[in-house]
Amino acid sequence: MAGARRLTRNAKVAYAQAYTMMRRTGDSIMRQQTWFAVIVCALGVLPGFIVGALLKALMYVLGGWAETSDFLYLHALFGFETPSMIYHWIFGEALPNFFQALIAGFVAVWLMEKIAKGANYLTAATITGALYTGFVLCLIVISLVTVGMTNAMVLATIQCVGIWCGLESAAVSLPAPQRATV
Repeated sequence: MAGARRLTRNAKVAYAQAYTMMRRTGDSIMRQQTWFAVIVCALGVLPGFIVGALLKALMYVLGGWAETSDFLYLHALFGFETPSMIYHWIFGEALPNFFQALIAGFVAVWLMEKIAKGANYLTAATITGALYTGFVLCLIVISLVTVGMTNAMVLATIQCVGIWCGLESAAVSLPAPQRATV
C-alpha cells in the first residue's frame, strides 16, 4: 500500500514538473503566437505589394532606357533583335516584379514583427512563403491547361521567388523569440 502511494505521489510530482517546464518554455503559447504570426504575415504581403508597386513604378519611369537600348550594338552592327529583347525583358519586366515581391516580403515580416510579438518569425515566414507558393502553383497549373505557357506565368514565378527572398531574409535578420526562463 505504501509503495502504491509513493508511486502515485511520484507520478504527480513528475506531472507537475513537466507542466511547470512547459509553462516556463511557453511551448503552447509559442505555437498559438506562431499561427497568429502566419495569418498576420500572409495578410501583410498584400499591403507589401502596394508598397512594392511604388518601387516598381519608379523603376518603370527610370527604366525607359531598357526599352530602347541596343545591347552591345548588335542590332546596329548585325541586325540582331533578340539580345536587346532579352535585355529589355530582364531589366524592364523581370527585375521590377522581383523587387516588388521582395519589398512585399520585407513589409510582411515587418508587420508581423510589430503585431505578433514573441512568435517564431522564421517559421511563420516559411509557412507564409509556402502558402503563396502553393497559390501561385495552382494558378500556373490552371493557366497552363487553359491558355498554355505565357510571359505572365514566368513573371508570377519570379514574384514568388522574390517573396521567398524577402520573407526569409527579413525573418533571419530578426532576433530569436525570447522564452521565459525561471
